[in-house]
Amino acid sequence: MNFFTLYVTLVYTILSVHSNIEPRKYYFLMKLYCNILKEI
Repeated sequence: MNFFTLYVTLVYTILSVHSNIEPRKYYFLMKLYCNILKEI
């Protein structure tokens, strides 16, 4: 759960810094996020 919180914070930071992120990259992050949810 600690790792999960860290990951969410990291993704949020990345999205905040790169507010004009490409949809393709955002989709990749969401896919990775879903995979980590399955691991928990």
